[in-house]
Amino acid sequence: MYKKEDCTCISLYPEKELQALREQVRCLKARLEMQNKTHPLTGLLLNTWFYSETEEILRRNPRAHYCILCLDIEHFNLYNELHGYEAGDKLLSCIGKSLNELARRHEGLAGYMGEDDFMLLLPWAEKENGLSAGLMEQLQGLCGTDFFLVAGAYGIRDRSLSVTQICDRAHVAASFAKGGYAFRFVWFEERMQQSLLQEQELIREAHCGLEQDEFVLYVQPQCRLCDGKVVSAEALVRWNHPRKGLLLPEAFIPVFEKTGFIARLDAFVWERACQYLRRWLDAGLSPIPLTVNVSRLNLLSEANMPLHLATLFRRYKIDPSLFSLEITETAYVKNYDSLIRSISCLKSMGVRILMDDFGHGYSSLSTLQDMKLDAIKLDMRLLDTTTDGRLKSADLLKSVLRFAKGRHIQVIAEGLQTADQADFLRSIGCECAQGYLLYRPMPIESFSQLFGNVERADPIAEPPPLDACCTDAFAHLAESIAAYLEAAGIPNAKQELHSLAENIPATILVIFPTEHGLTYRVVSLGSLAQYADGSKKLEAYLNAAVESLDEPMPAILQDCKEQLRRAYETAASLDTDFCAGASTKEPRWFNLKGKRLMDPFGVPVFLCVLMDITRLKNQDLIPWLSCKQFHNAIQQAGLHIWEYDYKSRDLCLMCAEDCELPDLGFPLMPNANGDLILQDFPALFDRESAALSPNGAALLRVWEELHDAEHMQAQCRFVNKEDIPFWIEICGEFLAGADGQPLRAIGYIQDITAEKERQQEQQATQLLLQKLEEGSLCNLRVNLSNDTVLRTPSATQFFNNIGIASNTSYSQCVLFACSVLILPPFQKQARLFLDRQRLLEAFDMGENSGRMEYQQFLDGASLWCRLDYHMARQDETGDVYGYFFIKDIEARKQHEQMLKQRAETDAQSGLFNRQAGRERILAALSHTVQTGGTAGLLMCDLDDFKRINDTWGHAYGDEAIVDTGRLLRRIFNGADVLCRIGGDEFLAFCPGASRKEMENKAMRLCEGAKEIRVGDHGVFLSLSAGIVMIPEHGVDLG
Repeated sequence: MYKKEDCTCISLYPEKELQALREQVRCLKARLEMQNKTHPLTGLLLNTWFYSETEEILRRNPRAHYCILCLDIEHFNLYNELHGYEAGDKLLSCIGKSLNELARRHEGLAGYMGEDDFMLLLPWAEKENGLSAGLMEQLQGLCGTDFFLVAGAYGIRDRSLSVTQICDRAHVAASFAKGGYAFRFVWFEERMQQSLLQEQELIREAHCGLEQDEFVLYVQPQCRLCDGKVVSAEALVRWNHPRKGLLLPEAFIPVFEKTGFIARLDAFVWERACQYLRRWLDAGLSPIPLTVNVSRLNLLSEANMPLHLATLFRRYKIDPSLFSLEITETAYVKNYDSLIRSISCLKSMGVRILMDDFGHGYSSLSTLQDMKLDAIKLDMRLLDTTTDGRLKSADLLKSVLRFAKGRHIQVIAEGLQTADQADFLRSIGCECAQGYLLYRPMPIESFSQLFGNVERADPIAEPPPLDACCTDAFAHLAESIAAYLEAAGIPNAKQELHSLAENIPATILVIFPTEHGLTYRVVSLGSLAQYADGSKKLEAYLNAAVESLDEPMPAILQDCKEQLRRAYETAASLDTDFCAGASTKEPRWFNLKGKRLMDPFGVPVFLCVLMDITRLKNQDLIPWLSCKQFHNAIQQAGLHIWEYDYKSRDLCLMCAEDCELPDLGFPLMPNANGDLILQDFPALFDRESAALSPNGAALLRVWEELHDAEHMQAQCRFVNKEDIPFWIEICGEFLAGADGQPLRAIGYIQDITAEKERQQEQQATQLLLQKLEEGSLCNLRVNLSNDTVLRTPSATQFFNNIGIASNTSYSQCVLFACSVLILPPFQKQARLFLDRQRLLEAFDMGENSGRMEYQQFLDGASLWCRLDYHMARQDETGDVYGYFFIKDIEARKQHEQMLKQRAETDAQSGLFNRQAGRERILAALSHTVQTGGTAGLLMCDLDDFKRINDTWGHAYGDEAIVDTGRLLRRIFNGADVLCRIGGDEFLAFCPGASRKEMENKAMRLCEGAKEIRVGDHGVFLSLSAGIVMIPEHGVDLG
């Protein structure tokens, strides 16, 4: 223990040791300052410090020559997707270490600008031409080659430029270095700035050009080499510029690819191609497939591109097999995994996939097999010839042809210009080619005239009509018809068709597709019975009379023609009653039930049973309602039929023995047919009757409202014996006699509890979403199933604020937000929290909502926010939608922090209180033990503190505590844990401290005691302190 009077027992340090201590302190301060200046992951200077120190170096060395380099990891986001964010962080760290080593070796300076950008200041002389090669070789050796690094450099000649202007020029040079495969290094030239301005102007004009229809489609036919006939065509784009005239793709495509505008141009070309295909089909021309190009930017959007194309195919009713996509070989090299997923999705839709420019890049023959391509287009440079006229790549072409043919991949030679080239391609078995020797690119309108000429064009014929594909299909329909009739309520159809034909006035209507559209055959049940054994005679019978739905139909079917067509196209079941000859003296009622089936050959056939229900409508109901086939049909539909007889006042419930009937609380008695009878049904509505129940009262309210109407339909809430509520729908019709008096009422009861619960859940969800939306900074609606953000005003504002395209997918938005908007400590948690796959899996497990608090950048400052989400499934499509809301909780967090600080702080000393201090000391002690470090623990108290309180009063005691807190904060640093454990006792835990450091602090603490004054009186304050070392004296706080 140390006391003031004992301080002389601690020896003073010699001057040499004091000097060493001062140097150590200086180094620690320098290291702390450097930590504040550098990025923790890369170890490089942060941008503001890099700018200021670069400015200082240039100021101190006005005659020295320096250059500034901007280095950029191209497609760093893609690298993170392919290798993971941990690998991305390791790459940043590796490059940071390498640049620091280069800067140290060359007496330069390295800085980290954020994201994937770095700056490097190096001494430089204009005569040094090997700087680029040497620098890139060093980086390649240190960091590997599985990434793309570009560098732009600017030799600092003009010292009047600011450091930010100098760095901007290096950044411009780096932007010109992007686009190749290996390391690239470009020096800044004045023309580059002018070029950037020209590119910006070109993009501005392109936006206007799309709106003004300045972009036009050209096509270049692809022909068979054996006879020169056209079999397909590549769609190309030209820009009919108002000032520059007709621009070829090389004048604008590279700029569009660099800026991302290529995605919009792709979409324009795809839609124009679909429009022309639709136009040719409507004109009755046999379609020739069109091939269009797809950019790498669209390939990265695995969900958006297939979805966009599928939308176009549906909109223009285009067969996807008429649409081919050309993907450049360079895209295969750089985006392999993403490409595999996109190609798989596109091929499942029926789209043909071609590899363009094969032989231009680095893909191997195995790539062709992995990609499951439909065709490859040979790069035109493979057709180059030597000075003596021989093909340079003849052997390679032969190998490619053999490989492709063995795997049924079509080969198209591109750039065919001479007859000798054509002869060689024929000799090695190449079937198709494209080039100036055959056709030059032409406007698509001219191409329409070309392939309309059957002598020159050889279009791919449309697939044969469905009925032509299955000539024998109708020989197998007896099984399907019999099965359908049996399911519809005609039991043992094969055996009983004869008898049913005599007793049931029914007709079979068969609807199926042909090349002339939807065609129908009307078949009498009696005639069909002759062929119920499925014999070949049925085929001849069904093919005997064919009539189109577009032709005048029999009067009986005219009123339901559109219903038939709609039911066939949507695969919906059909069940409708209609009246034929309503204006005649003897109108006839018919019931039409139908269902779409698939015959054994896959042809969709719509079978209908047309029954004359005139007698049913005229109240001759009992023979029909008691018929077993009607019971079966009702049972399959999950309905409970009821019939009320006004004369007997009894209510009959049918099919109750086969279906679970909701317990309505009424006394039901079975009859001889197995139906349930509720006798004297109106008695339930006698308010004075003892039989009246809560369910009876509910039904009474419906009956009072609807019993006078021609039709009744109501939804009622009931409770069962366990007081559990359920909902039923009651529908029916009231049938009157000739005198207008009601004779009978008939209808059905259906349990709709699940539907009602779903509606209530949707209403509750809507209320929750409205509550979450109140006061939110931003709200987004996302289709998680297809990874799209719905375009709402809030989403548009969000995209505009953060500066990304409005068609960006949800997953890409998450990547951007977690990299740019959200502060680093929360980024990893946010990526996991917002991961689309995790959300979908959570929804499947029953978790439909979540909440996360984090900090993000807003207007240059950090802001505490809360992200809430709620997920729900859409009934129409089955897709899972996520609703995301961001709220500002900065004020709440500040208030919480203030309350937490008050709860953890001792009011007098300003140090941690006993509980908070103990928790932090235990945590720091545990970390020290686990890492094998050292630490010191100091305990001190005030001498004669009780005497001070008793003699001078508590005001002096309180002031002593305050002064002690100030003294402890002055001696110990921010890494130490200081707390008041009670009364006049204090603890200080110092991680990493040595014994000498602890002794020094104890001595300073004892020497720091002073006189305290309250009013006119003063009292001298003295302290005692003791120290223990960890782990020397133990590792348990005790």
